[in-house]
Amino acid sequence: MFADTPADRRRVMSKVRSTGTRLEARVDALLAELGTPQAVRWSSDLPGKPDFAWPDRRVGIFVNSCFWHGCPRHFRPPKSRVEYWSAKIRGNRQLDRVHRQALRGVGWTVLTVWEHDLKSDRLDATRQRVRRTLRRAGILLLPYIAWVGYAAALNFSVWRMNA
Repeated sequence: MFADTPADRRRVMSKVRSTGTRLEARVDALLAELGTPQAVRWSSDLPGKPDFAWPDRRVGIFVNSCFWHGCPRHFRPPKSRVEYWSAKIRGNRQLDRVHRQALRGVGWTVLTVWEHDLKSDRLDATRQRVRRTLRRAGILLLPYIAWVGYAAALNFSVWRMNA
């Protein structure tokens, strides 16, 4: 549904959220499943305000919708107001590139998760990519249960040697 008048268009566009989206909720669930420590959300002091960030480890994750960020695989421009949407999406892509470069320029690892990466047929590959990135950065070491088991084994060994 596209609005015909500027007032209608404004009303429709005001419903589009920039934070707290379903895509971000999916990534948040994926991060929780991986056992990651709590991330900083939408930090305003970082270029582009990554959706998830671990400033102490200099890692940021951007969650991009295929439409608003002009996915190279799935973006299809709307048939109406072609000039407007072309400029809008081109500007979004440029800003995304500038923000990623700014973060990488100060030593950050930047990961972009696209909307299509969260579809069921790509979710396992996305989970692996996120896990690999977070492990390299030292954010995700071992699952919590493994740490508890390892710590318990160490304590038991120390206790047995001292007995």
